[in-house]
Amino acid sequence: MWGMAAQCTTGDMALFGGIDPCRAGWVVVVGMGGLGGMGDCRLSTGVSGRGRPVGDGRAPSAEAAGVRGGAGAVMEVRRILVAKDFQEALERTAECRLVCVHIPVGLGDGPARGCDVMARRLLGRPRAGSVFDPPIRGVLDVADYPTATRENFAVSLRGLNMQTFRMMDKIRQVDAVMTAEWQGRLREAHPELAFHALNDGRAVNPGKKSPAGRALRRLLLRRVFADFSGPMPRLSLRTAEQDDVHDAMAVCWTAYQCLVGRCSVIPPEPQLDARGLRMELLIPSLDDAAAGR
Repeated sequence: MWGMAAQCTTGDMALFGGIDPCRAGWVVVVGMGGLGGMGDCRLSTGVSGRGRPVGDGRAPSAEAAGVRGGAGAVMEVRRILVAKDFQEALERTAECRLVCVHIPVGLGDGPARGCDVMARRLLGRPRAGSVFDPPIRGVLDVADYPTATRENFAVSLRGLNMQTFRMMDKIRQVDAVMTAEWQGRLREAHPELAFHALNDGRAVNPGKKSPAGRALRRLLLRRVFADFSGPMPRLSLRTAEQDDVHDAMAVCWTAYQCLVGRCSVIPPEPQLDARGLRMELLIPSLDDAAAGR
C-alpha cells in the first residue's frame, strides 16, 4: 500500500507533489487531481524483467481516472515555488498524498544501482546520460572532487562525474532526512522517464536546455496539466531555470500517475541500502492497457 494513498476512494481529490533541485534550492510543484482507486500496474517499457505491482490490485477505469484522449488523467497546478532547502520543500508538500523527488534515494556501496541501469536501458542514447550513478554515502561530506571520486572508486569501483559531485549537497540533504517510513509517501522518480511515457514510449532526445528540448517538454506537459500553457512561471532565473520547472512538473505527474494506479517500480526485486532504504525508481505509464502488460 501507498501509506496515505491507501485511503483513496473513487471520486477523491488529492494533492501530490514534485521536487527537483535547482540553483537556489528546490523547485516544488504541487498539483491537484481526481483519484479513481488504486491499481495493479506493471512495467511495460520493454526493459527486461517485470516491474513490481503498485497498489491494491484494483485497476481504475478510464472514466474514474479522468483520462482524455489516452493522455492519462488531467490535473491542475496549485502552486510552483522555490524552497531554500529540502526541509522547506517537505514542509511545502506536507499535505500531499505522494511526493516524487528527482534525487537519489538509497545509496549503495557496490556496483551501480539496478534502477539506474534499467532506466538507462529504457531511455537509450543520448538520454541515458541523464541518469547518473549516485555516490556512496561515505563520500557525501568530502569537499574536493579528486578525493571524493578516488574514495568512491575504492569502495564501489565506480568513479564520480563532476555533475554528480556538484549535486552532493542536495543528495546529502535528502539522505539526512530519509527513512524507510518516509518512503511510504516520498519516492524517487526521474523526469526523463516521465517525458518518455508522455512521448508515447519514446525518449525526448533534444536536450532539456535547448530551445527544441524545452518546446517539446512544454508540449508534452500540456497533455496532462490542464492549466499549463507553457511559459516560464514567474521565478527569477537566479533561482531556477525553465528546465528545472519542467522536471519538477514531470515528477509531479509521476506521483499522480502512481496514485491512480498507472505506474510500477524498477527493479522488480527491491534492493536495500545499508539503512534499509529501497533503491528504486517509479515508472509512470499513460494508460491502463500499457501498465498492465
